[in-house]
Amino acid sequence: MSTLSRSCALAALLLLGGTVAAQPCNLNVNAGPMQFTICEGSTQQLNGTAGNGNPPYSYSWTPITGLSDPSIANPIASPTTTTVYTLTVTDDDGCQESDQITINVNAAPPALLTSTGPEQISTFNGLTTFSICDPSGSWNFSFTDQTAGGITRTINWGDGSPNASPAAGWSLNHNYAQGLWTMTYTVNYANGCTRTQQYQVFLGTNPGGGISTDPNTNICTGGTLPFYINSVGANSPGTTYIINFGDGNSITLNHPPPAVVNHTYTTSTCGLPGGQLNVTFTAQNPCDQTQGQIGPIRVSETPQAQFILSPNDTACVNTIVTFTDQSIGLQAPGCATAPRNIWSIAPLAGWTIVSGTLGNDNGNPGNPGLWTDGSTTLGVQFNVAGTYTVSDLTGNSCGTHTLSRTICVEEPPVPSFTLLPLVGCAPLQPVNANTSTFGQNCLLTHQWTVNGVASACGGPNWSFASGNATSQQPQFIFSEPGTYTVQYRAINSCNAPPVQQVVTVNAPPQVSLNPLSGICAGQCVNPSAVIQSCGSAITGYAWTFPGGTPANANTAAPGSICFNSAGAPTISLTVTNACGNATANANLAVGSAPPQPVVASNSPVCAGQTLSLSAALIPGVTFQWTNPQGTVISNSPSVTIPNVTAGTRASIPWWPSAAVAQVRRRL
Repeated sequence: MSTLSRSCALAALLLLGGTVAAQPCNLNVNAGPMQFTICEGSTQQLNGTAGNGNPPYSYSWTPITGLSDPSIANPIASPTTTTVYTLTVTDDDGCQESDQITINVNAAPPALLTSTGPEQISTFNGLTTFSICDPSGSWNFSFTDQTAGGITRTINWGDGSPNASPAAGWSLNHNYAQGLWTMTYTVNYANGCTRTQQYQVFLGTNPGGGISTDPNTNICTGGTLPFYINSVGANSPGTTYIINFGDGNSITLNHPPPAVVNHTYTTSTCGLPGGQLNVTFTAQNPCDQTQGQIGPIRVSETPQAQFILSPNDTACVNTIVTFTDQSIGLQAPGCATAPRNIWSIAPLAGWTIVSGTLGNDNGNPGNPGLWTDGSTTLGVQFNVAGTYTVSDLTGNSCGTHTLSRTICVEEPPVPSFTLLPLVGCAPLQPVNANTSTFGQNCLLTHQWTVNGVASACGGPNWSFASGNATSQQPQFIFSEPGTYTVQYRAINSCNAPPVQQVVTVNAPPQVSLNPLSGICAGQCVNPSAVIQSCGSAITGYAWTFPGGTPANANTAAPGSICFNSAGAPTISLTVTNACGNATANANLAVGSAPPQPVVASNSPVCAGQTLSLSAALIPGVTFQWTNPQGTVISNSPSVTIPNVTAGTRASIPWWPSAAVAQVRRRL
């Protein structure tokens, strides 16, 4: 494969961030082997391929001379001289690639001959034909070679006589009897090529003949007509006969033809001009042809009953079903009138005609011409549930045909069901009982749906304990609390409304204690809790306060609980409802009181001096100093108060800025 060009540099463009980037092209093209060698007059199929591109591919071969189709991958090449063909392929991105192939053509001129006598030269059946139109029993035909080149020649006269192998430029006579003969002329060349050409030779007279059929040429689809071939016995051998039946079908017969040819018409002539057709007959040979015609032939449609119904073949009692006739069966040549039709419904009771008429055969079921037509559209109200058969009888001069369909009429179901219990604790599995009345039904289906709403304590979550959404009586399990609406539909053509039940699923209560701050021995706390009832009323509260006073309580808010001793008691609350109980615990830190602090000072001091106060350190104890106004002035074990004023407080000489020490134990 030799690559001529690759025009792929800008095959596809992408706009990326304001810049244009070229997509790479990797298209591969192969025109096939580098070369083929053929003889003049021969052909060679080319087999181009493309790959590694973005399909679809378009193909273009140049030059187009000698190609069956230059726009496909594999055309047939028949060049008369050596030719270099170039295949160019373009993919969907615009990438192009080309490749070449050479077809070497070895010279081999055609095997040509002509006639030098009175023979007429024409084309018959696609071949050059030499004719003598004469009733003689035989004729000596004259032929002359016209082929350029060649090393050997062979003539097969086609009549059983020995072949001839004359030299180049030959002129020969050959005697042919009455009839049509095929001569084959072959020339061999030194390069190994061979050219062969067929010719026809005819001796005879112009043909005669005709065609006829039975008197009645008005038939129905599927009907057969006989065509009789007449007055052809004296025609020369080699005469052919063509019958065109007028419906797109034809037949070619050789002499002598059969006496009769039967043809079946499967389609109506209503699609043809005038609603009819003609049959043509041609007897032909190289001398002349004779034509004939039969017509008109009219083919009417054999009736075929067809009808549609609405809404469908299953209906609810007391509703209307509409039937529309769509039967076929046009009559040629007018082709404008549909076949007649008559409706019938069985059984004869349980329905009412609300629009249209049934029609009547008037006692002549086999003669549609005497019928009273039914309506094209018939409206029927079915008053009683059951199965009905609706028939459409249609007919014309070609016969009758009936189509019957079954209609099922059903009653509306009355859906109902019970779920017991409707209230309970999770997981709840109530018993589902389908108590519906279905009546007479044709096609009844069931549909269950559940819509759950979560409670404050979780959910929703449910599943089928048995069955499924289309079961007649499935069972449910509600595994988490919530409110569940269960809906049931009994579905048929009557569109009955759904029914529903509401299931309330409760759970044990949920409880958590609010955090408690530490206290000192002798102090009190007020425990409290956050309680969720989870759908079921709280029936009991059980508080326990180890070491506390009181030690127990049975109300939601127990009030003040006092602890006289240091420790770490666990306060507990158990809450109970119909679904169970829940317990929450919290630890309370109760510390011991610190010892009385020992305070030292530089008192007494004079007004305007600094007062120094200090407390002895106690492990685990923090200090807080406040002035007489209650303001905290220090959290250290010692404090100094400058610029005191004269005064007396307790046993200390009074001054306004005198300080009081408070001691707290770290808890």
